[in-house]
Amino acid sequence: MDTDFLLALQGVLGVMIPVLALSVGGLVIVARTRLGEALARRIAGDSRHPDCEAELDALHEELATLRTQLAETQERLGFAERLLTRVDGPPQPRPGAAGAG
Repeated sequence: MDTDFLLALQGVLGVMIPVLALSVGGLVIVARTRLGEALARRIAGDSRHPDCEAELDALHEELATLRTQLAETQERLGFAERLLTRVDGPPQPRPGAAGAG
């Protein structure tokens, strides 16, 4: 092999080996932190944090309750609208009401 090529290769490897060692060491350190754990979960396809599961379940329950209440309110509104639009004739005075008699 050519001596100039070997010297150039030695220079490149002299720079690349420490850079590679520091990069791998840095990745290992980051992988052991909360950030690394979050990235690993994200890469694995699980984007939820375990602490948020209970809060998310509570929000789902609250949403179901609100939907039920909204449906009941809409039923009551529909009933009131039907009562108000029903035509039975002139309103009958109540017994003992003012102006009767």
